[in-house]
Amino acid sequence: MIADEPYRQFHRDAAEQLQARYKGGALPEGFYGVLAWHWALARSWPEAIDAALNEAEERIAQQNIYEARFWCERALEHLSRLSLAEQAQFALRTYSLAWTVLDFGGQHEEALYYAQRLQVLAHETQRPTAEGAAWLALGRSQRALFDFAAAEQSLQHALDIARQHELLLLEAEALFHLGKIQQMQGRHMEAIQHYNAAHEKGVVVDDRLTIAKIITSIGDVYRILGAGKRAAAHYERALEIEEHLPGILGIAIVQEKLALSYIEFGEYEKALRCQAESLLLRQQANDNVGMARAYTVLGMIHTVRGDTQTAIDAYGQALQLERSLQNVHGLTSVHNRLGDVYKQLGNYGEASNHYAQALDYARQLNDQLGIALIYERLGTLAHDWNDLHAAQQHWSAALAIRQQLGHYEEQQRLRRQLNDLGGQA
Repeated sequence: MIADEPYRQFHRDAAEQLQARYKGGALPEGFYGVLAWHWALARSWPEAIDAALNEAEERIAQQNIYEARFWCERALEHLSRLSLAEQAQFALRTYSLAWTVLDFGGQHEEALYYAQRLQVLAHETQRPTAEGAAWLALGRSQRALFDFAAAEQSLQHALDIARQHELLLLEAEALFHLGKIQQMQGRHMEAIQHYNAAHEKGVVVDDRLTIAKIITSIGDVYRILGAGKRAAAHYERALEIEEHLPGILGIAIVQEKLALSYIEFGEYEKALRCQAESLLLRQQANDNVGMARAYTVLGMIHTVRGDTQTAIDAYGQALQLERSLQNVHGLTSVHNRLGDVYKQLGNYGEASNHYAQALDYARQLNDQLGIALIYERLGTLAHDWNDLHAAQQHWSAALAIRQQLGHYEEQQRLRRQLNDLGGQA
């Protein structure tokens, strides 16, 4: 058995030789990972943490989140071996990267934990950039968990810090994510106002990635509002920008948005081509969250094409991925879509089962808009099934939520449906 100290010294020497060899030069692929391994075996924890974080940052830059997470976990493991005083110099950076990979992977409760720790640590540093970024991360996690009131408050803190210290990129990000919250609540005009304000700041700092995200989101709002041509024009602008940026995930996202637009135009073959490209890019990036979403959209395309069995197969792939990710939001979406397919097939029992499962997940999220939409689906299903009493109950429940959310047009539509229902009784 090799004595402990000589073994450590061997790996310490190897790490130092590697650093000396590549000092000031181009680094080979995975350099920091090898360095982190040697420092860990030498039990030199600060150096091991620094190298692991460097490797994680390299992987994030390549949009290889799967491997980035591995190195973040190594850094967190090594961090626990340090004293509290020693941890301070690495904690902010480590928690920030941990939040990034967890947020990307759809593990929002775990991400929230690190966002909360980030906010406390960043406040103690009295560095506006760090504190603003921490509030931004916290708001994004709260939004992902459908805690919209808390999310708006956190993002407003980030926005106030950005404006106070003239941090234009942070201001653009805070405005953008405030717009996301409003969009998720159906407050579309407010969302567009925030997106436009974010776009102005993004143009000033010439941050092409932020600009592309904002343009894509403006397109989303127009698509939801039924302005398909305007939406597609925004997606095409965003795609032109994404194609000149590093990484492939931005292209995958916009290709998917274009596929959704083509569905609305009835151009199903174009939609399939765009979505097939999106799925391929997601697979290349090992993006399981994105792959689940891609299979869901493929199911939507096959549904409108009338190929219901292929749609059910695609939704099955999505469901399997969402279950492995424990992504409650994704599970809600897939069960809704499966309900739609079985309703189209006239299999009302199976459709009702899927809508009921979607409703359970939406309640777990406290997603009021999602709950309202499912009640509307259940009402339509009951109406088609000629169960007018159940239809009245479901549509009335949806109307009550729409009133709470202040959705005037949707309230009017539901009232008309309920009035028509009264005439059929």
